[in-house]
Amino acid sequence: MNGAAGVHTCATSREAVPVTDFEYIEDVYESIVSYAGSGRFVYERYEDLKRGNLLNDPDSPGCRFVREKFPQYWKEAQVLDAHGLF
Repeated sequence: MNGAAGVHTCATSREAVPVTDFEYIEDVYESIVSYAGSGRFVYERYEDLKRGNLLNDPDSPGCRFVREKFPQYWKEAQVLDAHGLF
């Protein structure tokens, strides 16, 4: 697996990657909040797109990554930004 081009928080693979282990989490949101609070997880929000200027820098690796991998979130962020809701 390789890090996504210019995005150091993700890994991608051209091949199928077998699942070797898993952990069932009863309440995912609560776990995310807990992990974020202890610094074990970085929870990026729409505001992070704005703060990182990703919405206005279409050539940045982060912009391309979010736009390609999370198109629905990208569209929602654009609407929020267009209406001054960030």
